[in-house]
Amino acid sequence: GVLRRAEAVMDEQRQNLRRVADAIAPTIAAFIDARIGETFTMSELQAHVAARHPSAPDSPSRILRMLKQGGRVNYVVENRRQSRYRALPVEVVT
Repeated sequence: GVLRRAEAVMDEQRQNLRRVADAIAPTIAAFIDARIGETFTMSELQAHVAARHPSAPDSPSRILRMLKQGGRVNYVVENRRQSRYRALPVEVVT
C-alpha cells in the first residue's frame, strides 16, 4: 500500500544519494586537500564539482558534510552568510 510505496521511494533516494556520493566524494576531498589552510566558498566548490560531475547544486555541500562526519576532510565555517569555509587538516579537531 501507501507505506510500501513510501519505503520504496526512500530506498531509491538513499541509493541515489549513495551513487552521487560515490561519484563526487573523491573530487570534493581532493578540492579540500588542495586548499588546507585556505578559504573557499561553497560556490567555488560547487563549480569545481559541476565541471567534473553533473549533480544537483546542493549535492556538494551535503557530501562535504558527510565527508567531515566520516573524518575524511575537515573545515570550519568562517562566514556563514558568505558561505566561506577554511579547509583544515583532518587531525585538527573542531
